[in-house]
Amino acid sequence: MLKTSQYADWLIQEINSLSDQSSISNCEKTAANRILITIKAGKHSLRFRILLFAVGKAYRTNPHERRVEITSTYEGNLEPLGGSADVVLGVEREKRLLVGIDPRRLHHGGSTHNASTFVYRPSFAKISTTGWFSHEVKTQLFDQEYQLYFKPDFLINYLLQQDTLHSTGLFIGKSAKIHDQDIDSIDHYLATGSNTELSYDQQVLLALKKMQIGRAGEELVFRREKKKLKKLGLKKYAQMVEWTSQKTPFVGYDISSFNQKGKLELIEVKTSVNKLNKFYFTANEYKTASKYNDKYSIVCVSNVFEVPKFRILRNPIAQIASGELQLSEETSVVRIMS
Repeated sequence: MLKTSQYADWLIQEINSLSDQSSISNCEKTAANRILITIKAGKHSLRFRILLFAVGKAYRTNPHERRVEITSTYEGNLEPLGGSADVVLGVEREKRLLVGIDPRRLHHGGSTHNASTFVYRPSFAKISTTGWFSHEVKTQLFDQEYQLYFKPDFLINYLLQQDTLHSTGLFIGKSAKIHDQDIDSIDHYLATGSNTELSYDQQVLLALKKMQIGRAGEELVFRREKKKLKKLGLKKYAQMVEWTSQKTPFVGYDISSFNQKGKLELIEVKTSVNKLNKFYFTANEYKTASKYNDKYSIVCVSNVFEVPKFRILRNPIAQIASGELQLSEETSVVRIMS
Protein backbone atom coordinates (compact mmCIF):
# COMPACT_ATOMS: atom_id res chain seq x y z
CA MET A 1 0.00 0.00 0.00
CA LEU A 2 1.28 3.44 -0.92
CA LYS A 3 2.26 5.78 1.92
CA THR A 4 1.57 9.52 1.88
CA SER A 5 5.28 10.20 1.48
CA GLN A 6 5.28 8.15 -1.74
CA TYR A 7 2.34 9.73 -3.62
CA ALA A 8 4.28 12.24 -5.73
CA ASP A 9 7.15 9.86 -6.51
CA TRP A 10 4.70 7.14 -7.56
CA LEU A 11 2.66 9.40 -9.84
CA ILE A 12 5.76 10.90 -11.48
CA GLN A 13 6.94 7.35 -12.18
CA GLU A 14 3.57 6.59 -13.79
CA ILE A 15 3.76 9.79 -15.87
CA ASN A 16 7.30 8.94 -17.02
CA SER A 17 6.12 5.50 -18.14
CA LEU A 18 3.46 6.90 -20.50
CA SER A 19 4.08 5.84 -24.10
CA ASP A 20 3.47 9.36 -25.46
CA GLN A 21 5.68 11.94 -23.75
CA SER A 22 5.40 14.56 -26.51
CA SER A 23 2.85 16.73 -24.69
CA ILE A 24 4.71 16.83 -21.36
CA SER A 25 7.26 19.63 -21.15
CA ASN A 26 7.91 19.53 -17.40
CA CYS A 27 7.01 17.40 -14.37
CA GLU A 28 8.41 17.95 -10.91
CA LYS A 29 7.71 17.05 -7.29
CA THR A 30 7.13 20.07 -5.04
CA ALA A 31 6.09 18.15 -1.90
CA ALA A 32 5.41 14.55 -0.86
CA ASN A 33 1.85 14.87 -2.14
CA ARG A 34 2.19 17.64 -4.75
CA ILE A 35 3.33 17.72 -8.36
CA LEU A 36 3.75 20.56 -10.84
CA ILE A 37 3.27 19.49 -14.45
CA THR A 38 3.31 21.50 -17.69
CA ILE A 39 1.53 20.19 -20.79
CA LYS A 40 1.74 21.50 -24.33
CA ALA A 41 -1.67 21.93 -25.94
CA GLY A 42 -1.41 23.39 -29.42
CA LYS A 43 0.30 26.79 -29.14
CA HIS A 44 -0.26 26.94 -25.39
CA SER A 45 1.54 25.58 -22.35
CA LEU A 46 -0.83 24.60 -19.55
CA ARG A 47 0.50 24.26 -16.02
CA PHE A 48 -1.23 22.20 -13.32
CA ARG A 49 -0.53 21.84 -9.62
CA ILE A 50 -1.67 18.36 -8.59
CA LEU A 51 -2.72 17.92 -4.95
CA LEU A 52 -2.85 14.28 -3.85
CA PHE A 53 -5.03 13.04 -0.96
CA ALA A 54 -5.60 9.55 0.43
CA VAL A 55 -8.79 7.64 -0.25
CA GLY A 56 -9.61 6.54 3.31
CA LYS A 57 -11.22 3.50 4.87
CA ALA A 58 -14.89 2.46 4.75
CA TYR A 59 -17.38 4.88 6.26
CA ARG A 60 -19.29 3.38 9.17
CA THR A 61 -22.82 3.90 7.76
CA ASN A 62 -22.04 2.92 4.15
CA PRO A 63 -19.44 0.23 3.40
CA HIS A 64 -19.11 1.48 -0.19
CA GLU A 65 -18.13 5.04 0.77
CA ARG A 66 -14.54 6.14 1.23
CA ARG A 67 -13.70 9.54 2.68
CA VAL A 68 -11.13 11.83 1.06
CA GLU A 69 -9.87 14.39 3.56
CA ILE A 70 -9.32 17.71 1.75
CA THR A 71 -7.97 19.96 4.48
CA SER A 72 -5.92 22.38 2.35
CA THR A 73 -8.18 25.08 0.90
CA TYR A 74 -7.88 28.69 -0.22
CA GLU A 75 -9.60 29.78 2.98
CA GLY A 76 -6.85 28.01 4.92
CA ASN A 77 -3.14 27.63 4.23
CA LEU A 78 -3.31 26.90 0.49
CA GLU A 79 -2.17 29.82 -1.64
CA PRO A 80 -3.15 29.88 -5.33
CA LEU A 81 -0.14 29.41 -7.61
CA GLY A 82 -0.08 32.02 -10.35
CA GLY A 83 -0.36 30.63 -13.86
CA SER A 84 -1.43 27.19 -12.62
CA ALA A 85 -4.73 25.35 -12.39
CA ASP A 86 -5.16 23.30 -9.22
CA VAL A 87 -6.10 19.64 -9.53
CA VAL A 88 -7.44 17.52 -6.67
CA LEU A 89 -6.82 13.76 -6.88
CA GLY A 90 -7.70 11.01 -4.45
CA VAL A 91 -5.26 8.08 -4.38
CA GLU A 92 -6.66 4.56 -4.04
CA ARG A 93 -3.56 3.20 -2.35
CA GLU A 94 -4.06 -0.55 -2.72
CA LYS A 95 -5.02 -0.71 -6.41
CA ARG A 96 -3.01 2.42 -7.27
CA LEU A 97 -5.89 4.16 -9.03
CA LEU A 98 -6.99 7.80 -9.02
CA VAL A 99 -10.20 9.72 -8.54
CA GLY A 100 -10.48 13.30 -9.76
CA ILE A 101 -12.44 15.56 -7.42
CA ASP A 102 -13.94 18.87 -8.52
CA PRO A 103 -11.32 21.56 -7.68
CA ARG A 104 -14.08 24.06 -6.93
CA ARG A 105 -14.07 22.45 -3.49
CA LEU A 106 -10.84 24.32 -2.75
CA HIS A 107 -12.89 27.52 -2.57
CA HIS A 108 -14.94 26.04 0.29
CA GLY A 109 -14.24 24.61 3.71
CA GLY A 110 -15.15 27.61 5.85
CA SER A 111 -13.37 28.28 9.15
CA THR A 112 -12.33 24.62 9.49
CA HIS A 113 -10.67 24.66 6.04
CA ASN A 114 -12.21 21.26 5.39
CA ALA A 115 -13.68 20.54 1.95
CA SER A 116 -13.62 16.76 2.32
CA THR A 117 -15.90 14.48 0.34
CA PHE A 118 -16.80 10.83 -0.16
CA VAL A 119 -15.86 8.65 -3.10
CA TYR A 120 -17.35 5.26 -3.95
CA ARG A 121 -15.48 1.97 -4.04
CA PRO A 122 -17.70 0.28 -6.71
CA SER A 123 -16.82 3.09 -9.13
CA PHE A 124 -13.17 2.04 -9.14
CA ALA A 125 -14.23 -1.39 -10.43
CA LYS A 126 -15.99 0.22 -13.42
CA ILE A 127 -12.85 1.69 -14.98
CA SER A 128 -11.41 -1.66 -16.10
CA THR A 129 -12.87 -1.47 -19.63
CA THR A 130 -12.40 2.16 -20.73
CA GLY A 131 -9.75 3.28 -18.25
CA TRP A 132 -12.05 5.89 -16.74
CA PHE A 133 -15.55 6.24 -15.28
CA SER A 134 -17.60 9.32 -14.33
CA HIS A 135 -19.89 9.23 -11.32
CA GLU A 136 -22.39 11.97 -10.49
CA VAL A 137 -22.62 12.72 -6.79
CA LYS A 138 -25.20 14.56 -4.72
CA THR A 139 -23.68 17.60 -3.08
CA GLN A 140 -24.74 20.59 -1.05
CA LEU A 141 -22.04 22.77 -2.60
CA PHE A 142 -22.89 22.59 -6.31
CA ASP A 143 -25.93 22.00 -8.48
CA GLN A 144 -24.02 19.27 -10.31
CA GLU A 145 -20.74 17.52 -9.51
CA TYR A 146 -19.02 14.57 -11.15
CA GLN A 147 -16.13 12.51 -9.82
CA LEU A 148 -13.75 10.91 -12.33
CA TYR A 149 -12.29 7.49 -11.55
CA PHE A 150 -9.35 6.52 -13.75
CA LYS A 151 -6.12 4.67 -14.28
CA PRO A 152 -2.87 6.71 -14.18
CA ASP A 153 -2.44 6.42 -17.97
CA PHE A 154 -5.59 8.56 -18.42
CA LEU A 155 -4.08 11.44 -16.40
CA ILE A 156 -3.10 13.72 -19.32
CA ASN A 157 -6.56 13.39 -20.90
CA TYR A 158 -8.07 14.17 -17.52
CA LEU A 159 -5.94 17.29 -17.01
CA LEU A 160 -6.80 18.67 -20.45
CA GLN A 161 -10.55 18.20 -19.94
CA GLN A 162 -11.03 18.30 -16.18
CA ASP A 163 -13.48 21.22 -16.21
CA THR A 164 -15.67 19.51 -18.80
CA LEU A 165 -15.43 16.13 -17.09
CA HIS A 166 -16.42 17.52 -13.68
CA SER A 167 -19.29 19.63 -15.01
CA THR A 168 -20.76 17.15 -17.53
CA GLY A 169 -19.16 13.74 -16.94
CA LEU A 170 -18.33 13.65 -20.68
CA PHE A 171 -14.97 13.04 -22.35
CA ILE A 172 -14.38 14.17 -25.94
CA GLY A 173 -11.91 11.91 -27.78
CA LYS A 174 -8.56 13.05 -29.13
CA SER A 175 -9.83 12.95 -32.72
CA ALA A 176 -11.95 16.04 -32.10
CA LYS A 177 -9.69 19.07 -32.45
CA ILE A 178 -10.50 22.75 -32.78
CA HIS A 179 -8.51 25.92 -33.35
CA ASP A 180 -8.22 28.89 -31.00
CA GLN A 181 -9.80 31.23 -33.53
CA ASP A 182 -12.92 29.04 -33.61
CA ILE A 183 -13.23 29.21 -29.81
CA ASP A 184 -13.04 33.00 -29.82
CA SER A 185 -15.39 33.30 -32.82
CA ILE A 186 -18.26 31.01 -31.78
CA ASP A 187 -20.59 33.89 -30.78
CA HIS A 188 -19.81 35.73 -34.01
CA TYR A 189 -20.48 32.59 -36.07
CA LEU A 190 -23.85 32.15 -34.36
CA ALA A 191 -24.80 35.77 -34.93
CA THR A 192 -23.65 36.33 -38.51
CA GLY A 193 -23.09 32.87 -40.00
CA SER A 194 -19.96 31.11 -41.24
CA ASN A 195 -18.86 28.43 -43.73
CA THR A 196 -16.53 26.90 -41.13
CA GLU A 197 -16.87 23.09 -41.21
CA LEU A 198 -17.03 21.22 -37.91
CA SER A 199 -17.93 17.61 -37.13
CA TYR A 200 -20.48 16.90 -34.42
CA ASP A 201 -17.70 16.00 -31.95
CA GLN A 202 -15.91 19.25 -32.82
CA GLN A 203 -19.09 21.22 -32.23
CA VAL A 204 -19.51 19.62 -28.81
CA LEU A 205 -15.87 20.22 -27.98
CA LEU A 206 -16.10 23.83 -29.15
CA ALA A 207 -19.03 24.55 -26.85
CA LEU A 208 -17.38 22.78 -23.92
CA LYS A 209 -14.05 24.52 -24.50
CA LYS A 210 -15.79 27.87 -24.54
CA MET A 211 -17.35 27.03 -21.18
CA GLN A 212 -13.96 25.89 -19.87
CA ILE A 213 -12.26 29.12 -20.97
CA GLY A 214 -15.04 31.21 -19.44
CA ARG A 215 -14.82 29.35 -16.17
CA ALA A 216 -11.02 29.71 -16.08
CA GLY A 217 -11.33 33.48 -16.47
CA GLU A 218 -14.03 33.71 -13.82
CA GLU A 219 -11.93 31.74 -11.36
CA LEU A 220 -8.95 34.05 -11.88
CA VAL A 221 -11.10 37.12 -11.25
CA PHE A 222 -12.78 35.46 -8.25
CA ARG A 223 -9.38 34.76 -6.65
CA ARG A 224 -8.17 38.23 -7.59
CA GLU A 225 -11.10 39.89 -5.83
CA LYS A 226 -10.58 37.90 -2.64
CA LYS A 227 -6.85 38.65 -2.67
CA LYS A 228 -7.53 42.37 -3.24
CA LEU A 229 -9.85 42.60 -0.25
CA LYS A 230 -7.49 40.66 2.02
CA LYS A 231 -4.68 43.02 1.03
CA LEU A 232 -6.90 45.96 1.98
CA GLY A 233 -7.44 44.39 5.41
CA LEU A 234 -11.06 43.53 4.58
CA LYS A 235 -10.85 39.80 5.35
CA LYS A 236 -14.53 39.69 6.37
CA TYR A 237 -15.56 40.96 2.93
CA ALA A 238 -13.05 38.67 1.18
CA GLN A 239 -14.90 35.70 2.69
CA MET A 240 -18.21 37.10 1.36
CA VAL A 241 -17.11 37.30 -2.29
CA GLU A 242 -19.41 35.01 -4.31
CA TRP A 243 -18.79 33.23 -7.60
CA THR A 244 -22.42 33.78 -8.51
CA SER A 245 -22.49 32.16 -11.94
CA GLN A 246 -21.59 28.77 -10.48
CA LYS A 247 -25.12 28.48 -9.09
CA THR A 248 -27.18 31.21 -10.78
CA PRO A 249 -25.73 31.77 -14.27
CA PHE A 250 -28.50 33.99 -15.66
CA VAL A 251 -28.50 37.00 -13.33
CA GLY A 252 -26.42 39.23 -15.63
CA TYR A 253 -23.09 39.04 -13.81
CA ASP A 254 -20.60 36.38 -12.70
CA ILE A 255 -19.11 37.56 -9.40
CA SER A 256 -20.44 39.52 -6.45
CA SER A 257 -17.67 41.42 -4.65
CA PHE A 258 -16.96 44.62 -2.69
CA ASN A 259 -14.90 47.78 -3.09
CA GLN A 260 -12.46 49.27 -0.58
CA LYS A 261 -15.35 50.83 1.34
CA GLY A 262 -17.21 47.52 1.65
CA LYS A 263 -19.82 48.53 -0.93
CA LEU A 264 -21.29 45.98 -3.34
CA GLU A 265 -19.68 45.47 -6.74
CA LEU A 266 -20.99 43.21 -9.51
CA ILE A 267 -18.57 41.81 -12.06
CA GLU A 268 -19.17 40.26 -15.46
CA VAL A 269 -16.12 38.37 -16.79
CA LYS A 270 -15.21 38.11 -20.48
CA THR A 271 -12.36 35.75 -21.33
CA SER A 272 -10.16 34.81 -24.29
CA VAL A 273 -7.18 32.53 -24.90
CA ASN A 274 -5.77 35.41 -27.00
CA LYS A 275 -5.94 39.19 -26.69
CA LEU A 276 -9.53 40.21 -25.99
CA ASN A 277 -10.57 43.34 -27.85
CA LYS A 278 -14.28 42.63 -28.33
CA PHE A 279 -16.94 40.60 -26.57
CA TYR A 280 -20.65 39.83 -26.68
CA PHE A 281 -22.85 41.76 -24.27
CA THR A 282 -26.22 40.07 -23.80
CA ALA A 283 -29.48 41.94 -23.34
CA ASN A 284 -29.63 40.61 -19.78
CA GLU A 285 -26.12 41.85 -19.01
CA TYR A 286 -26.96 45.23 -20.57
CA LYS A 287 -30.11 45.50 -18.43
CA THR A 288 -28.21 44.58 -15.25
CA ALA A 289 -25.37 47.00 -16.02
CA SER A 290 -27.94 49.77 -16.62
CA LYS A 291 -29.53 49.08 -13.24
CA TYR A 292 -26.32 49.10 -11.20
CA ASN A 293 -24.25 51.71 -13.12
CA ASP A 294 -21.01 52.39 -11.14
CA LYS A 295 -21.51 49.21 -9.12
CA TYR A 296 -21.19 47.11 -12.29
CA SER A 297 -17.93 46.31 -14.08
CA ILE A 298 -16.78 44.08 -16.91
CA VAL A 299 -13.38 42.47 -16.40
CA CYS A 300 -11.73 41.37 -19.65
CA VAL A 301 -9.23 38.52 -19.25
CA SER A 302 -6.80 38.03 -22.14
CA ASN A 303 -4.36 35.10 -22.61
CA VAL A 304 -6.12 33.16 -19.87
CA PHE A 305 -3.92 30.05 -20.18
CA GLU A 306 -0.60 31.89 -20.56
CA VAL A 307 0.14 35.11 -18.65
CA PRO A 308 -3.36 36.51 -18.03
CA LYS A 309 -3.93 40.22 -18.45
CA PHE A 310 -6.88 42.04 -16.92
CA ARG A 311 -8.74 45.13 -18.07
CA ILE A 312 -11.53 46.62 -15.98
CA LEU A 313 -14.40 48.42 -17.69
CA ARG A 314 -16.33 50.15 -14.93
CA ASN A 315 -19.89 51.23 -15.71
CA PRO A 316 -19.89 49.97 -19.33
CA ILE A 317 -23.21 51.70 -20.07
CA ALA A 318 -21.60 55.09 -19.40
CA GLN A 319 -18.61 54.10 -21.53
CA ILE A 320 -20.93 53.12 -24.39
CA ALA A 321 -22.70 56.49 -24.08
CA SER A 322 -19.38 58.39 -24.15
CA GLY A 323 -18.05 56.41 -27.12
CA GLU A 324 -15.25 54.71 -25.18
CA LEU A 325 -16.97 51.42 -25.98
CA GLN A 326 -18.83 50.75 -29.23
CA LEU A 327 -21.93 48.56 -29.18
CA SER A 328 -22.95 46.89 -32.42
CA GLU A 329 -26.13 44.86 -32.85
CA GLU A 330 -25.56 41.54 -34.61
CA THR A 331 -28.59 39.65 -33.35
CA SER A 332 -32.28 40.37 -32.98
CA VAL A 333 -34.91 38.70 -30.84
CA VAL A 334 -38.04 37.71 -32.78
CA ARG A 335 -41.22 37.32 -30.76
CA ILE A 336 -44.21 35.37 -32.14
CA MET A 337 -47.20 37.56 -31.29
CA SER A 338 -50.08 35.17 -32.14
